[in-house]
Amino acid sequence: MTLQGIDFSWPSSVARHSAAIAPGGQYPMVVFSPGSWIQGNAYSDFGETMASYGFIVVAISHTGDLPQNWTPDPETQSARDRPRDVQFTIDQMLLKNQTVGDPFYGRIDEQAIGAAGHSFGGYSIMAAQAGYGRYELAADPRISRLCLFHQERIPTLLGRVAQASRCC
Repeated sequence: MTLQGIDFSWPSSVARHSAAIAPGGQYPMVVFSPGSWIQGNAYSDFGETMASYGFIVVAISHTGDLPQNWTPDPETQSARDRPRDVQFTIDQMLLKNQTVGDPFYGRIDEQAIGAAGHSFGGYSIMAAQAGYGRYELAADPRISRLCLFHQERIPTLLGRVAQASRCC
C-alpha cells in the first residue's frame, strides 16, 4: 500500500499468499493486534516465526486506527473498537474452522487460542480477553494466553483491565 508517496508494504521472503495449511490436524491460533497507526503485516517476522512453530497467525489491521482512516479521537473510539476487532476476528476464524470446504475447516484447535499485541494492541487483547465494563465489552474466555510487547505507552488503559486478565 502506498499513501502520500510512502510505501507501507512489508515484503517477505517466507510468507506466501493463500499458502496451503500444513497437514497434520489442528493447530493453535494466535490473533495479533498491532500498535496504533501500524498494519498487522508490519509484524511479518513475528507472524512467520510463530507459524514456523505450528501456530495459525491472524494479524489485524484495525480500521479507524491507520493513517489512511484515522479517527480524530483514537483514545475513545479505537479503545472501544479494537478489543471488539479481536473478538470478531476470532468469531470469523472459528466460523471458517466449522465451514466445510474452507481451507481452515477443522484446522484450528478451538481450545488453544491466544492473542499477542504491541503497545495499543496489548491493551486491545487484554480488554478482549478480560472484558471492559466501561465500554460494555464482555470477557472472551476463548482467549487462553496473552503476549504483550512494549506496553508503557498506555499504562492507564492497561491498568484498568490488567487485574482481570489471564496474562502469561
